[in-house]
Amino acid sequence: MDVIIGLGSNQEYREMKPFEILNNAKKKMERRKIVLGTQSKVYISHPFSDTSGPKYSNSVLIATYAGKPHELLFELQQIEYELGRVRHERWGNRSCDLDILAIDDLILPNIIEFNHWVSIGLNEQIKISPTELIVPHPRIQDRGFVLKPLVSIFPNWKHPVFKKTASDLFNSLPDDQKVFDVELT
Repeated sequence: MDVIIGLGSNQEYREMKPFEILNNAKKKMERRKIVLGTQSKVYISHPFSDTSGPKYSNSVLIATYAGKPHELLFELQQIEYELGRVRHERWGNRSCDLDILAIDDLILPNIIEFNHWVSIGLNEQIKISPTELIVPHPRIQDRGFVLKPLVSIFPNWKHPVFKKTASDLFNSLPDDQKVFDVELT
């Protein structure tokens, strides 16, 4: 299956800076038979819920994976754990965040659950999180830090529910969510 994976980090881990953590995560993906394809540059952004925290390094990549969606989720969560991810608070600082943004044109677990998670307001999102894999990621359309790197490598990717391209979704964001620094590689 073809997958789009978002990578993020805003904390050091074992003397690795966020940029190094993202590179290490990619190496670990390859060892788990996640075949990496096109990769974006690393974009720097403020944290989503608290702009006073350390800035994030974010990127997106396209990959292929021969297993099932839940197996991929497990592999990515293992990589997060190996790179120091501790789940203390929703949207808190983290050393490694790996999100499945999309898998082919799949809608998981179903359109009803997807629509439920898309419709939840920001105040509720802070308190609860899904207990199962939701694909496409229910917040991709709201997050410039995901859409900017995605547009840079796959502008014509079409959201399987909203039927809009990554470029269309990015262009519909408020202007303040479209400005990023690019980390030198």
